[in-house]
Formats: sequence, C-alpha cells, structure tokens
Amino acid sequence: MWHVEGAFSDEMHEKVIVAFEKEMQEEGAKAAAMEAQNEASFSLGTPGVFERRRMLNAGFGERSGAIADRYSEETEQMPEQLAAELQDRRLAAAGTQHWALNAPLWMQMSGLYPQSHREMSPNERAGRIRGLLRRAERMIRWALGQRQKAEGERQMAEGGEQKAETATATASASATESGDSVIEQTVIWSPVREICVYLEIPQRVLSGLCREITGMSIENVVDRIRAEKLRAEFAKRLKAFVLEWFSVAENWRKSVGKKRAEIADMIFAALKSSRRTRFHRTQWAFELGFSSYQRLFRAALLSEGLTPHQMEMDVLEELVPEDEGATCVGGQNQKADGGMQKTATDSGAESLYKEAKPG
Repeated sequence: MWHVEGAFSDEMHEKVIVAFEKEMQEEGAKAAAMEAQNEASFSLGTPGVFERRRMLNAGFGERSGAIADRYSEETEQMPEQLAAELQDRRLAAAGTQHWALNAPLWMQMSGLYPQSHREMSPNERAGRIRGLLRRAERMIRWALGQRQKAEGERQMAEGGEQKAETATATASASATESGDSVIEQTVIWSPVREICVYLEIPQRVLSGLCREITGMSIENVVDRIRAEKLRAEFAKRLKAFVLEWFSVAENWRKSVGKKRAEIADMIFAALKSSRRTRFHRTQWAFELGFSSYQRLFRAALLSEGLTPHQMEMDVLEELVPEDEGATCVGGQNQKADGGMQKTATDSGAESLYKEAKPG
C-alpha cells in the first residue's frame, strides 16, 4: 500500500486499510456465491453461458460507475495514489465476479493468463486445465443431449411422409419466429466450434490443453461421450436378429448344451455373414452418429476399451436367454433333451420377444 506522510497521518492510513480489507472480505463472500451461479450456467450449454455473461456484463457497467464515483469521493479525503490503488483493487474484484475483464472468458474462469504460467507449479496448472475441460465437457453433454431430444421429438412427430414434408417446409419460419435454433445438424456436426466461440478460445488451443492432460483432442472427447450410448443402441438393434436366429430349427439344435458365450459366438458369425452384402462400415457409423468408422472405432475404445464388434459380441451374449436345461445331467446330452432345450429356450426367447416388441 502507498504510505503518505503529512496531513494524511499513519493512523488515518491504517484506518483506511482496515476498513478496505473488511470490504474486500465481504466482496470475496459475494464472489463465492456468484461463482456458484456462474458454474451452474455451464450445465445449460452455450445459451446458459451467453445469458449469464450478458447479465453480468450489464451489472459490471453499473458496478464500474459506482467504483468511479467512489474514487472521486476518496480523492478528496486521502492521497490520490492511495485512492487509485483502492480503485484498481475494487475493479479487479468486480471483474473477477462479472467475467468482464479485458481477457477471454476461458482465461478468466481458469486463471490461465499468459503472465501467470511462470508462477504455477505443474500440478496447479494441470488442475486449472482440468477445471476448464470439465466445464467444456458439461457444455458438450448439454449440446448432445439437446440434439438427441430434438431428434426424438422429430421422430415422434412424424406420422408419415406428408407430415414430414410439411414440417420441413415450415421449420425455418417457425424457428425464426420462436427464436429456436435454425441450424441443420448433420451427422458430421460437432458442438465444439460453438462452444469455443462462447468460451472465446481457439479450437486448436482447447484441443492442445486437452491433449496435454488426457492425450485426447476435444473432438475425441465428443466422440467418447457419444459412444457412451453405443451399448444400449446395439442392444436395441440386435434383439430382432437374435430372435430371428433362434426361430430357425437348425439353430435350436446347435444351441443344445452350449454355453451363452458359445451361442453368442454362433449368432455373431451369422451376423457377420449377413453383412457380406449391402453393408458398409461407414454407413453403419453414420447410423450410429459418427462421421466415419475410424471415429466410431476410436470412440468405442476410449469409452469402454472395446472395439465396436467386441461390444456387439458382449451385447449378444447378454441377449441370449439363460437356459439351465441346456446341459444334461452328467454332462451328456440325451435324445429327449432337444425337446427340453427347445421348451426352455422358447421361454427365454418369449421374454426377449416381449422386450423387443414396441410398446
């Protein structure tokens, strides 16, 4: 702090400092409460961050005006240098609370300013990067969730080709009137670019920080999140094939006395055989929400440590009905056991059929 001799005594100086530190403690408590509200905005995606910053920036203007008025009053009561320092500290505290400093938003919320790297330990720097990545991931999950929700509503609303054509023809106009998004999100769409705009960070910088901590690019993070739903999607798609396989008498006989894993292997072999024609891995990846098979492959490994086909095999094994009657007493298959096997597996397949039926 500035120390001024003369008319402004040491006692007065000390009194100002004590009062100011108390003021800063109160501001710190307000900043903590505001930071909790700021954090909640990331779970609302880019609209939440945009709206929160818009509101806080407006508040910062009012706060800056009040701080300027305070400075004018204090220059009449204390040395100008001391009043200026108090003003600077008040502005810095207000800027931290309101995301309105002359720095990109991602720097303000992470503290990763260019001049501060030398003062950070490697562990502290990694912690700040992780905090930034967690916020970005929350925004990614919100964006992907909104897209999935919109896709589900669209499929439910489409009652036929005519209705779909009518909805398409009026979509742009209605979206503009209501303020909803008019962006057409194809399978190659990614929320990363939009998120980078509102965090005010170049995509290459965000990917570089992500690679520094995790080894993944930010697009890899998006694909890994998408892959979290792969197992459920595979189960939905494979139920009908499993039922069809069990409906063939020859397959019933082959499954007698077999373990679930062995039956799953036979079903998977049949699945591969059926895909020899009119099947392409890229189209398959598109249907699952990925722009290429290579991205689907890597996403499955990052999410579950399995390739897509290994995940399918796991799902097939889970879909095979449990059948204790498949193995005969003493480990020998009797002639009559084929009937027992079919009856028992019929029961399992029936429950699988009920699960697979819509509604």
